[in-house]
Formats: sequence, structure tokens, C-alpha cells
Amino acid sequence: ISTCSGRVTVGQDFFDHYYPEGSLDESLWFLGACCSLTTDDLAQTLVQKGAGSVFGFSEPTKGYYLLNVCFEALVNTLMLSAEISAEARNEACRLYGRSEPIGEDMWKGGKGAQIRLAGDPNFRLVEKIEDAVPEEGFPDDPDFVADNELVYSKYQNENGEDKYVVHGKTGNVNITIPKEHDGIEVTGIDRYGFKMAKHLRSVYIEDGNFDIPDYTFNALPELVNVHLSANTHIIGANAFDGCSKLKNIQLPEGLREIGPNAFSRCSALTEINIPKSVGSIGHSAFNASALKSITIDCQPLDELNNVFYNCKSLESAYLRSPVETMFATFSNCPMLAHVELPVGLKSMSMVFRDTTLIREIELPEGIEEIGAFTFSYCRGLEKLIVPESVTVFGQDAVSYCSNLKSVVFPDNLTEIGAKAFYSCTALTD
Repeated sequence: ISTCSGRVTVGQDFFDHYYPEGSLDESLWFLGACCSLTTDDLAQTLVQKGAGSVFGFSEPTKGYYLLNVCFEALVNTLMLSAEISAEARNEACRLYGRSEPIGEDMWKGGKGAQIRLAGDPNFRLVEKIEDAVPEEGFPDDPDFVADNELVYSKYQNENGEDKYVVHGKTGNVNITIPKEHDGIEVTGIDRYGFKMAKHLRSVYIEDGNFDIPDYTFNALPELVNVHLSANTHIIGANAFDGCSKLKNIQLPEGLREIGPNAFSRCSALTEINIPKSVGSIGHSAFNASALKSITIDCQPLDELNNVFYNCKSLESAYLRSPVETMFATFSNCPMLAHVELPVGLKSMSMVFRDTTLIREIELPEGIEEIGAFTFSYCRGLEKLIVPESVTVFGQDAVSYCSNLKSVVFPDNLTEIGAKAFYSCTALTD
């Protein structure tokens, strides 16, 4: 890993002369905006020499920032810049264990770029990721400061004031994120800021202005306890996705947004509070979590899509906030038996598919469409009364409801979809 300032332009001949095959020995190459691969030949050379990871990035930055933001480069992945063809990029990813490359926004690199080399006297090879940043920070860069737990990156806001954002270290276990450091306000957490902190167990965030960016604590296998700042307004997409041991987290009043997949696959999370201040819950926000009961009594919501999909322990749900549309909200929730649907609901599709314990449900007046597969495979459902407001009863709406005996339709129903009653073998009325 190079943190040098010198630059040397090189090519195939240089590597063939100085580095025999395999000599790079699974080394990690971090290449910034002025240090990007430009040809497929050079990329293949790095592979042949044994390079473990190569990364090209669009922003001028220090190695430790790349270490956090571009975490995928550290996990048996060869990452190449945008100058390299998609075919070569995909093949490199395949060889290093990825089924597909990371998003295009991570492949940007400058033309005519150069590579930092071991020939520079400032080059430093490390054996452990933890050693990539010295505890005292970067001696040549005052904008990076490290203490025993965290690393602080300095910037200036629009008023020219110094501020810090914070990111973690691989060895983090129990941390406190302060609202200031060395008298300077800490204003946020880096996106992907703790992605490499695989041993992290607890997080306490002081009451500064801390939103939780996308992927901040994503897939941390040991994380159990989280205390959020009282000033947290947004929890970003995939922020805690895959934190399989997360049990304790209290969402603060004042929270406005829960992003897509924010708590997806949190398989130890059995309860969560939804503050009244919340006005947006992203798709799959609690997908495959261990929630047993949920009450949503917050601001009006435009939609609830896939939010509790595959929550196999969910037994009851009370939706007391206005919601306009629902899609697959409780699909594949085999223990769900009690549901209170929201007022203001206009359409629903696949909402209860494979939710087998529901015997009856009250649909809210005002709903206009019971869409495709809404109750499909609800084998416990026995009776359904469709409100007067419904005009569309969609495809496979109650298909495979083998215990459904009676459906009561309104007079103004205009459309019944194909196979709406397919395999409803007990239906007589």
C-alpha cells in the first residue's frame, strides 16, 4: 500500500525487468485519481505478478480513505479502473472470487494517469490492514488524525470552518463517536465508514448531528448494541443490513427516514420502535429480520414495499399511519396472524402472499385495487369481504387459498384478473 507523493510512469517493460511472476505476492494496490491503470495489458501484468487487489479511484485521496470507502478491494478482488474494458474487468472479478464487478460509479479513473511505485522512498508495504494507517495519523497530512479507536478526516465547510468526519478501523470493538475531537466539531460518519470493522460489537454515538450514511455498519457480524444520536434524522440504505447479531437499537424521535434495506437480514432483531416523526420507510427496510410484532404510527407514507418481506417470526402488525400503496409488505411471513391495515390505502399487490396463518382480514374502505397475488397461497384464509370502493380484483388475487369458502364482491367491481380464484378448492360462495 503506497502513501507516497512521488509519481513514476511505467509500463510492461518496467514490471518485466523488476518484478518476476508472483513477486507482488497478493499485495494491495490503491491507485488514486493521478494513479490509475490505463491499459488491459498493464492490468494483466499486475495479475501475473501476483497482485491481490488493484483499485482505481476518481478522487484525490489518501490510502486510508480508500481502505474504508473501497472495502471490496480488500476481499480477494481485483478492481480495475474505467479505462479497462468491461470484459477484462469482469474476468478479473471472476478470477478473484466476485460474481460481478462493483457499480460503475466505483470504476472512474483519469486518462494519462500514473502509478505509485515501490521505487519511491516514501513507499511503505504493510502486512496487516490494521497497520495501513499509523496511530498518529499521516505525518505529511494534517487533514488525517487517528486516535486509538477512530480516524478523523478534516474538511472545511462553506463558511471556511474546520470540521471532521469520522471513520473506523479494522480492530474496533467498542467505540464512542464523539460530537467533537480536539475542539473541532465532528459532523458526520463516512459512507462505508465502518465496513472493515468486522469485530465491532457496540457503538455509542453522542448527540451531535449524526445521520447514518448508506452502508455505514453494513454486514458487521459481531455488532450487538447501537445507541444513535438524538439528532439522527436519516438512516441510509443498507446501513445495518446483514448485522446478524444486532439486538439493541432505539430509533430516536426526530428520525425522518429509514432507507431501503436499512435493517435487512438483522436476524437477531426481535423488536424495533418506529418514531412518530418518520415519513419514509424504504423498500425491504426490515426484510428477513426477526421482528415478532410491529406498530407503525408515524407520518403518512407513500408506500410500504417489501418492508417486512420474509420476516418469518412476525406474528402481528398494526399499521396506523396512512399509506397509499403496498407491495409484498408481508409476503412470506408464515407466523403472521393479526394485521391492522392502514387508512388511505389505494392499492395492494402480493402483500400477503405465502402468509398462511391469516384466517380473515378487514380491508379498509377506500381501497380501489386488490392487485396481483395479494392473498395468493394464504391457505388459512376462509372469508374475504371486498369493500365497495374496489374496482379491480387482480390476477391470482386469491389463488391457492385452499380453505377460502366465501368472497363477497361489491356491485361496482369492473375487473377480475386471470386465475384470480385458481385452486380455491373450498370456494362455494
